Amino acid sequence: MIESMRDLIGQLLQPSEDVWRTALQTLPDGALSADEAICGEWTARDLVSHVNGQARRYRIRASEGDAEAAEATRTMDFGSPEPRSIFETEEAYLRAFLANLEPTTEVQHSVGVLTAEELLTLRCLEMVLHALDLEHAGAVPELSEALALKLLDTGRGIIERLRREGTIGPAQSPADGSARAAPVSYTHLRAHETPEH
Repeated sequence: MIESMRDLIGQLLQPSEDVWRTALQTLPDGALSADEAICGEWTARDLVSHVNGQARRYRIRASEGDAEAAEATRTMDFGSPEPRSIFETEEAYLRAFLANLEPTTEVQHSVGVLTAEELLTLRCLEMVLHALDLEHAGAVPELSEALALKLLDTGRGIIERLRREGTIGPAQSPADGSARAAPVSYTHLRAHETPEH
């Protein structure tokens, strides 16, 4: 039974952070300077800046409710000069903020009002799914089937909400039948789509 945000952080957020962390660590030299699109129109550099920057946008919206200030950060570069250190800094602030909430606390997000648990789950899905996108740039993220299935189970509610609102497409069956591929297929976040979250 999940009793607190600290439980969720240990069981979901930290393992998901590790998936993104590994993807960043295994990106080949030159991957962040390549012009090839790997996720919609995004290059690897765009994707890394987006995911790293989302930690700050989540925190600004959730703590201050300031959509304008959050959106203003989209023009900032969170991918250079040291994408890994930028990620660690921004994620640490977000994690500390989330740790002081209750799972049912209502917070603001670009899609509307979410519970703190939903916000954390969405952050986890974002890091994991985009880590898998970085495979197209040569990264080797480590995603266990156990984490993939847990995220899929925990995130089903928020995924369906986003689907109803048209943010993501219809569910599909995993291409290779694996549990690891299940979250990607279920959320239908594909390389040809650029999610606006």
